[in-house]
Amino acid sequence: MSEYFVKLRSNYLDGTVDLNIIMPNPFVGHKPERFYNSGKKFPVLWLLHGGEDTYADWITYSSVPRLGIWKNTIIVAPSVPNSDFINQPLVGEGYKFYDFFYHELMPFIYNWFPASSDPARNFLAGNSMGCEAVWRYGLLNPGTFGCIAPLGQAPNDYRHLEEYRDMCRDDFRKMAGEKYILSAYGEKGQRLRMREINNICKYATVGDFLDSMENTMARFDEAAKDGRLPRIYLPGNATEMADFKKHTEDLGVTNITFDLSDKPSYNTDFWENAVEDFMDFAGLENVEKNDGSAPIKTGSNDFEDEENGITLH
Repeated sequence: MSEYFVKLRSNYLDGTVDLNIIMPNPFVGHKPERFYNSGKKFPVLWLLHGGEDTYADWITYSSVPRLGIWKNTIIVAPSVPNSDFINQPLVGEGYKFYDFFYHELMPFIYNWFPASSDPARNFLAGNSMGCEAVWRYGLLNPGTFGCIAPLGQAPNDYRHLEEYRDMCRDDFRKMAGEKYILSAYGEKGQRLRMREINNICKYATVGDFLDSMENTMARFDEAAKDGRLPRIYLPGNATEMADFKKHTEDLGVTNITFDLSDKPSYNTDFWENAVEDFMDFAGLENVEKNDGSAPIKTGSNDFEDEENGITLH
């Protein structure tokens, strides 16, 4: 496995961000110069981590990095714990991760690595905190990715905050510290978390938050009604996802594929398997292997190794 650990200086983040980049392997038993000189562009899986995690969790606790080899795909995993992968204008000089992702990270990957910029060959997945970012990015820019996969989580639903729509952020922060308000995260019945309060209070009023991209259930409904939804693969627990599945059926949504079971959907085993299932669903085919890990050939695409009679994908 070829792996890059990059500390990328960012203007949008006013500092550096750590990246883990998994690269496909040269074909075992064949000349590596043919591989590296091919000019081939590989598909890209953008992989977002959970709230208190980093990219290291994908590396340490799962076999996800090997999927880059088996699926002949570049995997890009940025590391930004507790960031929500969104713009945070009140942090430091302004921590604008959404802007960084689209205007710095994507150009960096597309131009400094053999990565395809074709939206049909780019895929976005995430777990926990990364789930919500997948919904935001996919709903705001549906043409950027061939398919998205929020691993085990429906969009966050803040419709219960409508009664506070006209409240300014200072009054809402005070009230939220004193009154029980339902969280859109975690187990049902959980109280509004400080992270949610801070995100809401970035905006002048609660209404401004409700009208923003961070209110993903409302944005999902709008996109569904307007026919702007991206292609979605949604694995998860059947019981936990039942209400949202019914909601999509009521809306007449057709381009979301549910992959549900009775297994828990908030653990590493689930996320690891879900990533592989997503890559299968997205059409990233397994390459043939001669040692259990490294590809020796693929099914199609790009150039012929005449000396060895092999086609590189």
